[in-house]
Amino acid sequence: MGKTLFVAIAIALSQSSFAADIDRSAVDFTLAKDIKWVRNAAGTNESAVMFGDPSKPGPYVIQLKWLPGNMSRPHFHPNDRFFVVVKGT
Repeated sequence: MGKTLFVAIAIALSQSSFAADIDRSAVDFTLAKDIKWVRNAAGTNESAVMFGDPSKPGPYVIQLKWLPGNMSRPHFHPNDRFFVVVKGT
């Protein structure tokens, strides 16, 4: 029963168009194809600002993609930062 219900929900979700049904005045979103990625000067990663401004006080959200063969060396920041790894380690 559980597996059948999951498959039925997956099929229903795949055939619906949620983006057209969302009230943009209540919630905002950016489609993956519309994200504006910017490569850093060293050519080691690409980032996209999703919300706010990292150069100003206040909350902000960025996405960061490390390019193959690159990583972040150990370092620190004067303020708290919260990370979510979506893919990789």
